Amino acid sequence: MIRVWGGGIYETPDFYKACDELGILVWQDFMFACASYPTYPSFLASIEAEARHNLRQIRQHPSVVLWCGNNEDYQLIERYNLTYDPSDEDPSSWLKTNFPARYIYEHLLPSIVTAETSTPYHPSSPFGNGASTTLKVDPTIGDIHQWSLWHGDMDPYQSLPSMSGRFVSEFGMQALPHLSTVRQFITSPSDLHPSSAPLEFHNKAIGHSRRLLSYMTENFRVPSSLAGFIHVSQVMQADAITWAYKSWRREWGTPSKEGSRGLRTDGRKCGGVLVWQLNDTYPCTSWSVVDYYLVKKPAWYAIRRAMAPLTVGITRDVRYDSWLLRPADSLWKRDTGHVDPRKGRVEIKFDVWVCSAERKEVDGKVTVRFVSVETGKEVRERMEWEVVVGPNAVTEVCAGMSSAHDTTMEYVVMHASLWVGGVQVSYDVSWPEPIKYLDFENRGVNVVDVGDDVVEVSAEKPVKGFVFAERQGMKVSDNGFDIIPGEAPKRIRIEGNEGEIPEWTYIGRGL
Repeated sequence: MIRVWGGGIYETPDFYKACDELGILVWQDFMFACASYPTYPSFLASIEAEARHNLRQIRQHPSVVLWCGNNEDYQLIERYNLTYDPSDEDPSSWLKTNFPARYIYEHLLPSIVTAETSTPYHPSSPFGNGASTTLKVDPTIGDIHQWSLWHGDMDPYQSLPSMSGRFVSEFGMQALPHLSTVRQFITSPSDLHPSSAPLEFHNKAIGHSRRLLSYMTENFRVPSSLAGFIHVSQVMQADAITWAYKSWRREWGTPSKEGSRGLRTDGRKCGGVLVWQLNDTYPCTSWSVVDYYLVKKPAWYAIRRAMAPLTVGITRDVRYDSWLLRPADSLWKRDTGHVDPRKGRVEIKFDVWVCSAERKEVDGKVTVRFVSVETGKEVRERMEWEVVVGPNAVTEVCAGMSSAHDTTMEYVVMHASLWVGGVQVSYDVSWPEPIKYLDFENRGVNVVDVGDDVVEVSAEKPVKGFVFAERQGMKVSDNGFDIIPGEAPKRIRIEGNEGEIPEWTYIGRGL
């Protein structure tokens, strides 16, 4: 699904036609965003004319599945203590309050949508039952914007599994674009460093330096070079978005086995996730996963992997990692100082699950391997499960599984894979975190040109965040992936680079 944001534009006919042909659902906002709009008669007449015109232009497209009144306008109610009474159902009285725009979103626009189309209408994004709007949203009703990540409390992205909602229509994390794009808007060699004024000014987010660096330094060793800084920011963004998609997709759960009305159990906790944002309106550092020149960041590939029809997921218990706690919340409640970080290396507790968008059951096998970050050798006995993956559901393989190995203090990376018909169709990797504690020297990475624009990538030791440097016009079949020894070499098709292997790097290379 693509959400056309209320702070943007109504797209061209070609956009909606392409979505029809490609099977991409469209959430269409009316063009209201982040403000309190007036309701004097001539303005209401203009709104009606604009709404009817665009509805008639777009309504024939089957890809458009939702019209939404605005983006985040209801946050003004809480921010400025405006009048809003959910029990007041008289539209004429709304016009007399200091939030008259309610009339637009809950009376004018829905009446126009009802008259012009049968497509569902949603008053705002986010919006619940009226009593729940933006800043005090109830995550079990309607949709939410999850901005405790990046904005708000700047929660760690490892906390995202507990931050979902019925439908998450916004969340995101920033990253720089590839160096080839940065060079398009920074032309002076003396400004090609992470702290330059031009780079700072090509980021519209409030407090962007503090926020971006906080997430980077909390999780990774941050290089001083611009190329290294770009790479770490991109891997961090991809990690954050992966945490969200894989854990929130897991909360789709399973349908109810009871009743004849298709009633669902509370297992269907999260029905959808939309990342902020897909694209950029100018070359810059932003939350986008595709930059202004249509060059994909690693996060784009991470979303594609996490949303494949069949995916396996693995996550470990991070309760021993007190670096995740915030001084303003949980840390002050502790009775002791830092917990012993070695405990998480001796006993690993983990969950494994499989998500399926298939319409039929799938027979498969799940394997989990435990590989030393230092040596690349398997240090614990691998585990296997024969699974029957339910259709349009999440199949829990194991929860709270323990793998203890008392004779080693090695950091261990876990590699989970899903096999169907003898073919690996999905994999996931769980690293000991934070990544900055790990040493990635002498990885033994090998990138081989095997012809026909295909390269094979392998490594003797675990590699985090392998990234090819992309540029405008290139097409890469996969990027921003991890490499675990013992797996088949990754075959990557690279088109549009004149048959040359692009520059590549990984976390820790050159530090």
